[in-house]
Amino acid sequence: MKIYVEYYGILEQVCGTRAELLHDADIVTVDDAIDCLVRSHAGLVAHRGHMAYAVGEELISESTRLTDGCVLALLPPVSGG
Repeated sequence: MKIYVEYYGILEQVCGTRAELLHDADIVTVDDAIDCLVRSHAGLVAHRGHMAYAVGEELISESTRLTDGCVLALLPPVSGG
């Protein structure tokens, strides 16, 4: 499966890129994609429990099934006042 990943905010700095392509037959869910990304971007481990995920304009959970060719956005936590 091919998944396009976009990084926002601090996650772009952690991964050293704005976007990348994941190509892995074992990716089924967001959780699978994050497992794959953590292997190449160890700094994501510290953010894993605090990130939000989106496909299109919809926020999704780690258990959401991904489709081939989708764009997965990784969003950092946002604080406000």
